[in-house]
Amino acid sequence: MAFDLNDIEEQIIIEHPQDPTVTFTCRRSDPHTLTKLYRQNKVIRRTRRGQEEDVDAGKFQEDQWVRTCVSWENVTQDKKPLECTEKNKRTLFKKAHNLVSYVLNEMQRIEDDEMEYQEKN
Repeated sequence: MAFDLNDIEEQIIIEHPQDPTVTFTCRRSDPHTLTKLYRQNKVIRRTRRGQEEDVDAGKFQEDQWVRTCVSWENVTQDKKPLECTEKNKRTLFKKAHNLVSYVLNEMQRIEDDEMEYQEKN
């Protein structure tokens, strides 16, 4: 079986784990963009041995979420639809971090499964 680039969708829809009417449309990860986000979130920590570079993992994940999520359905605030803006994505990240982590992990799982399938064929 051939590998066809057209089989890979540009965006992936992830359903809320308990409510399939709530969905998040996410764009695929791009290694160059992830590297750029990684570098933007580097911090220098002073230690007894000098300085060490580290990454602010929480900020990196928040920025990844803002970049990855392009829209959502049935997300509300005060029973009104919540627009998918950068500000609202950051608010959702802070208030529902476990849900955001679930969506990002599902994206990674789907991409990994696709890669595994491609390697087998």
